[in-house]
Amino acid sequence: MQIIILAAGKGSRLMPLTKNKPKPLVELEDGRSILERQVELLDDIGAVEEVIVVVGYKGQMIEDKIEELGYDEFVEIVYNPFYDVSDNLHSFWLGLMNVEGDFAITNGDNLFNKRLLHDVFSKNGDGIYLTIDHKEEYVDDDMKVSMQNGVVNKVSKDISQEEISAESIGLGKIVGKENVELVKSTVNELIKEEDNKKSYWLELYNDLLQKDKDIKTIEVNQSDWFEMDIHSDKEIIDAVISKNSFFVEGEE
Repeated sequence: MQIIILAAGKGSRLMPLTKNKPKPLVELEDGRSILERQVELLDDIGAVEEVIVVVGYKGQMIEDKIEELGYDEFVEIVYNPFYDVSDNLHSFWLGLMNVEGDFAITNGDNLFNKRLLHDVFSKNGDGIYLTIDHKEEYVDDDMKVSMQNGVVNKVSKDISQEEISAESIGLGKIVGKENVELVKSTVNELIKEEDNKKSYWLELYNDLLQKDKDIKTIEVNQSDWFEMDIHSDKEIIDAVISKNSFFVEGEE
C-alpha cells in the first residue's frame, strides 16, 4: 500500500506563517510540523510501504526535512511545477504516476490519530473508499457529502444544508487492480478539461459516480482528525496538543 500526500499549495490563508515555509512544515504547539507527524505515524502503523509527497511551493524545504528526519527511503518526493496555476487535482495526477498498486490519498494539512488510520487501513476489501464523518453543523468551507439510503451521490463544498449527509475528511483509499486502473484513467481524463484546472482531487468521486461506480464509505469519529486551513484551525490544534490528548501516541 502506498499513500499520496498532496502538499504543493501555497497555504495563503495561513500567511504570514507560510511566507517562508510550506504549510506542511508550519510548526505546531510542540515545535513539530504537520508533515513530520504524518510521516512518523504512517511509518509507525506499518500499513504503508511508501509515502509519495507531491510538493510545489517551497518544495525543496519539504525534501530537506524528509532527509533530515531520515525518511528519504520511505518517502518519494514528486514536484508539481503547476502548483501556482492549478489546484490539487493536478498534484493527484502527478502522484498517481508513481502508484504501482493499492493506495490511499490525503491532504498535506490533515492530521489523524492512530485509531483513525487503523480503522481506514483495516478495510481490506476491493473498492473505492471515501472517509467521512458526521457533524451537527456544516460550514461553507467543509467538503460536504450528499447521500441517499447510505449511497454517496455527490462530493462538493457546494451542497445545500438540506442535502448534506456527511463531511469528507480528505482521505480516500483505492483497493483492487481494476479500481486503481479506473482511477488513473479517470484522473487522466479530468486533467484534460480546462474547467478542472482549479478542481480538488475529490472531483474524482463525482466523475466516478457519473459512471455509476459505487463509492464505499468509511465512517470515523470527528474527534480523531483535524485540518489546518486557517489560523483558527491552528489555534484549535495547538490547544489540543497542549492538553496532551491527541497526538502524543495516538489512540488505537
